[in-house]
Amino acid sequence: MIMLAMLGLQLPPLIRQKQRREMAAFLGMWFVAAVWGGLLFLDVPLPRPSVMITAFFEKLWQVVAKGVNI
Repeated sequence: MIMLAMLGLQLPPLIRQKQRREMAAFLGMWFVAAVWGGLLFLDVPLPRPSVMITAFFEKLWQVVAKGVNI
Protein backbone atom coordinates (compact mmCIF):
# COMPACT_ATOMS: atom_id res chain seq x y z
CA MET A 1 0.00 0.00 0.00
CA ILE A 2 2.78 2.41 0.86
CA MET A 3 4.47 1.79 -2.49
CA LEU A 4 1.24 2.59 -4.35
CA ALA A 5 0.75 5.77 -2.32
CA MET A 6 4.29 6.81 -3.10
CA LEU A 7 3.68 6.20 -6.80
CA GLY A 8 0.43 8.15 -6.71
CA LEU A 9 2.06 11.14 -5.02
CA GLN A 10 5.26 11.33 -7.06
CA LEU A 11 4.21 10.41 -10.58
CA PRO A 12 1.57 13.07 -11.47
CA PRO A 13 3.90 16.08 -10.95
CA LEU A 14 6.59 14.40 -13.05
CA ILE A 15 4.09 13.83 -15.85
CA ARG A 16 2.72 17.40 -15.66
CA GLN A 17 6.20 18.89 -15.74
CA LYS A 18 7.28 16.52 -18.54
CA GLN A 19 10.34 15.40 -16.62
CA ARG A 20 10.88 12.21 -18.57
CA ARG A 21 14.37 11.36 -17.32
CA GLU A 22 13.42 11.88 -13.70
CA MET A 23 10.26 9.84 -14.24
CA ALA A 24 12.23 7.01 -15.82
CA ALA A 25 14.72 7.00 -12.92
CA PHE A 26 11.90 7.13 -10.36
CA LEU A 27 9.96 4.31 -12.02
CA GLY A 28 13.09 2.17 -12.31
CA MET A 29 13.94 2.56 -8.64
CA TRP A 30 10.27 2.17 -7.66
CA PHE A 31 10.03 -1.08 -9.62
CA VAL A 32 13.17 -2.52 -8.01
CA ALA A 33 11.94 -1.52 -4.55
CA ALA A 34 8.46 -2.97 -5.20
CA VAL A 35 9.87 -6.29 -6.43
CA TRP A 36 12.33 -6.44 -3.52
CA GLY A 37 9.57 -5.68 -1.01
CA GLY A 38 7.28 -8.27 -2.58
CA LEU A 39 9.96 -10.95 -2.41
CA LEU A 40 10.67 -10.11 1.22
CA PHE A 41 6.94 -10.26 1.97
CA LEU A 42 6.83 -13.75 0.44
CA ASP A 43 9.78 -14.80 2.67
CA VAL A 44 12.08 -15.43 -0.29
CA PRO A 45 15.65 -15.64 1.04
CA LEU A 46 17.56 -12.66 -0.35
CA PRO A 47 21.09 -11.45 0.33
CA ARG A 48 21.54 -8.18 2.16
CA PRO A 49 21.80 -5.22 -0.24
CA SER A 50 25.21 -4.28 1.21
CA VAL A 51 26.58 -7.70 0.20
CA MET A 52 25.29 -7.25 -3.34
CA ILE A 53 26.73 -3.73 -3.62
CA THR A 54 30.11 -4.85 -2.30
CA ALA A 55 30.23 -7.77 -4.75
CA PHE A 56 29.35 -5.45 -7.64
CA PHE A 57 32.12 -2.98 -6.83
CA GLU A 58 34.68 -5.75 -6.27
CA LYS A 59 33.95 -7.11 -9.75
CA LEU A 60 34.02 -3.60 -11.20
CA TRP A 61 37.40 -2.97 -9.57
CA GLN A 62 38.77 -6.20 -11.06
CA VAL A 63 37.68 -5.11 -14.55
CA VAL A 64 39.13 -1.61 -14.10
CA ALA A 65 42.38 -2.94 -12.64
CA LYS A 66 42.85 -5.27 -15.62
CA GLY A 67 42.23 -2.44 -18.07
CA VAL A 68 44.67 -0.09 -16.33
CA ASN A 69 47.26 -2.79 -15.51
CA ILE A 70 47.40 -2.01 -11.79
